[in-house]
Amino acid sequence: MDPGYYKVTEDNPKIESSEEYHKLSGYLLYLSVSSRSDVAVAVGILSRKVSCPSMTDWTEAKGMVRYLIHTGDYGLTLGRSGRELLLSGYCNSDWAGDSRDQKCCTGYMFSLKGATVTWVSWKQSCVAMSTMEAKYVVLSEATREVVCLPRLLA
Repeated sequence: MDPGYYKVTEDNPKIESSEEYHKLSGYLLYLSVSSRSDVAVAVGILSRKVSCPSMTDWTEAKGMVRYLIHTGDYGLTLGRSGRELLLSGYCNSDWAGDSRDQKCCTGYMFSLKGATVTWVSWKQSCVAMSTMEAKYVVLSEATREVVCLPRLLA
């Protein structure tokens, strides 16, 4: 996404018919959930605008499609040989990333043998008072996931 996307003012012209934006958001959401973890955050941000999309939102969504076309050879590779069965995970959170409501965008991902097997990105429901608090929230959610993954593997 364009780094200045959040800095766009509210007087941005709205789309007359948002049906195409709804369809495109649905397609992008499907891809981000099923196979493209690299676009999960951007798709989540664009999906928040479904009720009243602007021309800037539409431009960003089309930019996302262009990115997906140019990176069509990206994919999930499972079962790389020569690597031990190692489960690793990462989580992170920004602090007050959305200037409109001061809520954090967080996410985590886990990989097995170097291949991403589960990922999630969402906007926290609470307002964190510090960077550390925002990171504790995502760490708590990631810990819930990591408790379930070894049971799934067994």
